[in-house]
Amino acid sequence: MVDTLYNLQMALLVLQVYAMMNEEGSWSFNDSIGVLDGDFYYDTVFDALTSCFAYTHMSGDEDESYFYFSDPCFTNYFRLCREHSRRRRLKLKKNPFVIRAKQFVDSQLSGPYTCSHKLRIKKGKWGSGLYFYYSCDFTEEFELLERLLVIKRFFLSEITELKAELAKPTALAVITPFSGKAAA
Repeated sequence: MVDTLYNLQMALLVLQVYAMMNEEGSWSFNDSIGVLDGDFYYDTVFDALTSCFAYTHMSGDEDESYFYFSDPCFTNYFRLCREHSRRRRLKLKKNPFVIRAKQFVDSQLSGPYTCSHKLRIKKGKWGSGLYFYYSCDFTEEFELLERLLVIKRFFLSEITELKAELAKPTALAVITPFSGKAAA
């Protein structure tokens, strides 16, 4: 009885993963769904994790592993942040959009997880992205998938806001001509 309930629970989680990924447009039920079985839970979740961003790299050993996720949403967002910083004469790390992105990612990935993360801001096709480090006792794959999808939606929505900010004219410094008189 316990095995049956466990398999049912795992099968429902597999179905929930398919629904989430279908909603994101990352998977199609017709293309992906096979046998709805709890035994495929971990395979399904890891397939979902590796397909929710355009580029995913996974590496590690028995003690610690990591994912590196990159996507045009990261690349475009930080490209726009660099442009915003250039126009406003800000250092990139002091840019309010960069600060907000880091705080949002921290809020999503900090907590009781046996993991750590780092937002990477570099130029290049897959230069900007997210490192997610986890140990062998990490068991929150489903929650990680949910949070990664929230992070992706955040970056996509923030791109629109950042573009609107960049469309605003920047104030020009008013320089008064030198009158030739010394200040008293």
